[in-house]
Amino acid sequence: MKNKKIKDEIVKESTNPPSNFHKKNRKIISEQIEKKNNNIDKYLLLTWLKKNDFNLFSQLVLDNPKKILPLIYTPTIGDICLNYSSLVPFLPQEGLIINLEDLPNLDKMLVNYKKKFSAPQIAILTDGSRVLGLGDLGVNGFPICWGKSQLLSIFSKITPEKILPIMFDCGTDNPKNLQDPLYPGLKQKRPNERNFYQAIDNLLKALTKNFPQILIHFEDFQTKHALEMLERYQDKYLCFNDDIQGTGAVVLAGLINAIKKTKILPMQQRILLVGAGGASIGVAKMLLIYFQNEHNLTLKETKKLIWMADSKGLITEDRGDKLAKHKIFFVRKDNEGKQYQKLSEIINYVKPTILIGLSGKKGIFTPKVLQLMTKYNQKPIIFALSNPQTKAECTFAETMKYTNNQAIFASGTDFPDYFTPENNKVYKNNQANNMYIFPGLELGVLLSKTKKITDSLIYIVAKCLAESLNETETKEDSLYPNLTRIQTISKQIAILIKQTLSKREKYSSLQQAN
Repeated sequence: MKNKKIKDEIVKESTNPPSNFHKKNRKIISEQIEKKNNNIDKYLLLTWLKKNDFNLFSQLVLDNPKKILPLIYTPTIGDICLNYSSLVPFLPQEGLIINLEDLPNLDKMLVNYKKKFSAPQIAILTDGSRVLGLGDLGVNGFPICWGKSQLLSIFSKITPEKILPIMFDCGTDNPKNLQDPLYPGLKQKRPNERNFYQAIDNLLKALTKNFPQILIHFEDFQTKHALEMLERYQDKYLCFNDDIQGTGAVVLAGLINAIKKTKILPMQQRILLVGAGGASIGVAKMLLIYFQNEHNLTLKETKKLIWMADSKGLITEDRGDKLAKHKIFFVRKDNEGKQYQKLSEIINYVKPTILIGLSGKKGIFTPKVLQLMTKYNQKPIIFALSNPQTKAECTFAETMKYTNNQAIFASGTDFPDYFTPENNKVYKNNQANNMYIFPGLELGVLLSKTKKITDSLIYIVAKCLAESLNETETKEDSLYPNLTRIQTISKQIAILIKQTLSKREKYSSLQQAN
């Protein structure tokens, strides 16, 4: 009974009117969406619907996720963020904007919020310093939290009232924002490291003091802060970084299924990560765990399978520049003094079996790069993961064209399916989106009442997603389940987390008793 009470407090079961009533309204809304001339207008209509009838909004998404998800999240959410200053009057403001000047009164703000809306169980927190692949948007990045909040609620059935989007306005280093007369945030430069961490410490202390059971979901912090915050707070607070851990999990799930299709032995894999930010580190860490756990490789052997490149080229120990702390663990020492700057040069040197793009650089996977991947592999694995679509390393169509339709492909933002008239075949795109991970993960964490989200737990979730393909999806060579099944997959992940943590707790109690 106790577990049911906890579930009832978190999960909202549908109280929809009769199905024919909603069916008629969904048809009306769909027709109105089609009449809108651009995606921003479609987003505004859907936002109005979400505010007025969340059940109807949710069902609309679940009915046609391939059509609606791009309108309420990537790529449209990127356009909303870029135009936020001029759209503010037309957007219902959700959650809290907390700036540096509010810190002395933070307890009062949170108490007032609780009185007005009830205590949240998840806070989706950003400072807008690295939104998608769009850079420092400051307060203009707040809609990214709304987007994550609605996906979390739709796919996990966590009630919207239990999710608190927070924009922590620390200023902005983006000159466009500072010069924009309509910019709604603090018009000042971001604080130095010491002042930033002092401020974020105070914010997290206040959040956990006022809402002791809260799960803090970090979203779109710049790389150096994202990695440092996860390291600082992972053992102190119940927290999760979607850009690092969520990306790591969803990419690993796709790679597990892709690797099976190549029939290349584990020790023969050569993985090149293009981009060396938080997301790449998250993917690399999950790969280390995977090869050690599933293929009995040592850490040293696993590290030899991974190469990483940043804007200056292949990351090597003797490159001559000062490397950021998070890159040092993955430096190569076997380059014999040679340096490789161009991506085509790096590919000719590494001869990767797997190419993963998390660079935020549109078109960096050129026709030459794609052709080189085919030169060295019968079935090259190519993941172009940067968001939004305008930042993708290549398109699905380009990949198939320049790899003779041989590539195993996934993208961060969805691309249209690819049709080849010569054999009348349709190739379906695989979308490696974090929405497969965080709704089920966060629901499972809340239901299990765990105090920490570990890397091993993230890995279990990644494996669960990889193994969740049904017979149809397997026959279609999919890497991920159909989008229509995300709600079901989220439930499976939540159940697995609860069962896993329950077993660990019983084992720990038994050890203590002995």
